[in-house]
Amino acid sequence: MKIKDLLYLGGGFEDSTFLKTIFMEKGELLRRNKDKSYETIIEIDFNDVMLKSEKYNLELQNLDRLSIHANPNYFEKENIRISGEVKVPGSYSLITDYETLESILNRAGGITNKALENGISIFRDTLYFEKPPEQKTFQLIELSNNADEATQYANRKELEKDVRKKIRVAWKGKNIVMMPGDSVVVKEKTGTVLIAGEVYNPGLIEYQKGKSIRYYLSSAGGITNFGSNNNVIITYANGFSVKKQFLFSPKITDGSTIMVYQKENIKPFNLTEFVNNLTSIISTVITTY
Repeated sequence: MKIKDLLYLGGGFEDSTFLKTIFMEKGELLRRNKDKSYETIIEIDFNDVMLKSEKYNLELQNLDRLSIHANPNYFEKENIRISGEVKVPGSYSLITDYETLESILNRAGGITNKALENGISIFRDTLYFEKPPEQKTFQLIELSNNADEATQYANRKELEKDVRKKIRVAWKGKNIVMMPGDSVVVKEKTGTVLIAGEVYNPGLIEYQKGKSIRYYLSSAGGITNFGSNNNVIITYANGFSVKKQFLFSPKITDGSTIMVYQKENIKPFNLTEFVNNLTSIISTVITTY
């Protein structure tokens, strides 16, 4: 039996569509070698085998293995799902290797007048990343930013099911490259800022343009005794997060989330315990001396 015989026996090589699904230019014939621990690899061009002289149609030996590689370019890719405040929501196929968010938005007719500035969430399949740790707080923040839960309930449930399989991608410029299977959600303007964590009255506060982080924390009743004024994180609608610094107060925008974390659990200084330990060390040193 020769290579061509095996190919016809396997089927498909008379189908022009099937031929597009494999790499015709590069296959491998793996042959056992009695003098080596590893198989000998003979590169095969199937175009030569099928169309040219018999010298390329090698005779097969017992236990030979023929490796034919699939052409991933020909197989169907997952679409980009875009929903929310775009004029034509739906599924869109990627048309280039490096198609951007801006291109997808333009193909969807652009964003509506109700769309939140930079309020676009991108969710990507976890197969592109290592498995991230569970972040229930982050999921709560994401879901709470939905505009009108009463009118978007069905879409929200579908989104929750989809998001559980994906991880959110933070972005700045609309030139971010999209990947097959990405989900894009364009949020509606909410006119609110979410305050969460160690404040007396967590929840949504009406957005006031130009107001500082101090204003929103005060509007939520202030930071509790367990909260840390040095551990406050602002997450913007596009997924980027910034930590509040001593001399730097991040700008608050519509759809932002302010999270106040607990103080570090530092054991208080115990003078009695310190003196006892010091006395014990001194006694040990004197005894040894």
